[in-house]
Amino acid sequence: MTRMKFNGYMDYENGKMALCETVGRDEIPVHIFIDNAEEYAWFENGLCLMELGGVGSNYSFYPSEEAYLASKPRMAPVSMIPMGTFPLREEDEDFEPSPHILFTGKVLDVDRNENAGPEDANCCLIIETLGLTFRLYCRCETPVEEGYYVHGVAWLFGMITEARSLGPAFLREYRANREAWLPMVDHAEEVFPKRSEYGEHNVGWSAGAYDETRPFFAECWAEDGVTVLTVFISAIGMEDASAEELIGRLEEIGWLTCPEGSAPCELLRYRDRLGNEFYSLNICVGDEEKTYIEGAAIYGYSLLNRENGRAEQAEG
Repeated sequence: MTRMKFNGYMDYENGKMALCETVGRDEIPVHIFIDNAEEYAWFENGLCLMELGGVGSNYSFYPSEEAYLASKPRMAPVSMIPMGTFPLREEDEDFEPSPHILFTGKVLDVDRNENAGPEDANCCLIIETLGLTFRLYCRCETPVEEGYYVHGVAWLFGMITEARSLGPAFLREYRANREAWLPMVDHAEEVFPKRSEYGEHNVGWSAGAYDETRPFFAECWAEDGVTVLTVFISAIGMEDASAEELIGRLEEIGWLTCPEGSAPCELLRYRDRLGNEFYSLNICVGDEEKTYIEGAAIYGYSLLNRENGRAEQAEG
């Protein structure tokens, strides 16, 4: 399974191609042909899990990382260029979007099909490349084993197995079915100006499902060279949660990652105007010296203000 950020669909040949980004430090845009797009036609944007496959072409195998490097390659041993997302050369006027990637990756597993026809793929390799793990279907005329490296082109396809909306799409879902959810912080109903009344710069916001019944609402703001995420999560039914548990769950659902362990944070309790109690989890995104988290899809406040129908109030 690979977790991706989903940004929408594009028509492609006789189906749909998902416009995605890898989750993590690089956030690489990549296109994937989706086999079950009809099942997830409602999905606008958010996080999803995908089972990914790739039809290989123009590939070469190397028994070790050292052997690959000895070939004096132009790409790192684990690297990926989304050649179907944008042209490799600016002068390529005939470029058309497609689910192709140029990749180098490590072979994690090998499954050979001894009954394959002479023109058919006879190997299914599990490949780990930059931001993706996928099954590569290809023809191997020589033995390939776990630990080998492969460089080539893959036409990516996949199935969405789990999807969670984020941002405006999730907010509409929540508001249409409030009875199915625990409370969301009432900040979600506000209009956000460019700067708060205390002088902080309002960077952006997000919202999504912390679990099956519990939403989260996040505000990103900056002041004096420090960027902070404040995440509000209902305390109902989990009154003794710790900051580590809350961040761990946000990592588990793929909304953010802390590559070097826990980011600097502070956990407070907050009660809104309706009397609902929330955790207020303040996570340091980064300062002038270091970035502490990755991911955390953020949307501009103009989107939220339009959802609230009061965009004209947010010019201050």
